[in-house]
Amino acid sequence: MVLMLKVMLHHYGDWTELTEKYPITVYNPYFIPLQGANINLEVFRINRRLSEVTKSFIDELKGKYSGIIKVVNIIPSAKFTDLIIYANYGFSVKSVFVDNRAFVVSSKYSDGLEHFTVMLTNNGMANEALRDISSRLKEKANVLLFTYKRINEVHANNSELTPIEHEVLVKAVERGYFDYPRKVNLADLARELNLSKATVDFHLRRAVKKIVNKYVNGTDT
Repeated sequence: MVLMLKVMLHHYGDWTELTEKYPITVYNPYFIPLQGANINLEVFRINRRLSEVTKSFIDELKGKYSGIIKVVNIIPSAKFTDLIIYANYGFSVKSVFVDNRAFVVSSKYSDGLEHFTVMLTNNGMANEALRDISSRLKEKANVLLFTYKRINEVHANNSELTPIEHEVLVKAVERGYFDYPRKVNLADLARELNLSKATVDFHLRRAVKKIVNKYVNGTDT
């Protein structure tokens, strides 16, 4: 059994406030928290191709906000622009979830607001984790939405997941990756599956996202 948490907030002084000024939406499909170094390695996906508007947004993002340590690379494409960045782990909202062993399924930033879908194992520590998440978020932000639902049966047929997504997800559940406290880490799973940490993380996130979309958002994508 898991808890699916929905959060919407305005993060004081964060770069995401810029999305109220610019007509863009930013997604965060990938991030790696490095708590020991107080850094997140993240990919920001801007829903616009590289243009004067996008360049202006990036320039402001780089120059004014303490949450952004460094823009490592800008990768333009025909329909969107990816930024690879180093961000301040402790300042980030995602650190609140990670510190409580919650899995950030998706995050989106638009109109000055941050939107998160988060998965939390519903075990004996879940209520304590929810209280800590709620309390710490209120210290960082104006929390506009904080709701969760218990999901008794979260499952997917093999046809809904690729074989490797299914294998990685089953191994993670069996080995206690989603337990609190976590029984294995990403490196353990990667070693047991004979895959790289990045590959395991990528497929695990995709598998969880598919399940969330089907059972929470009511879609199959």
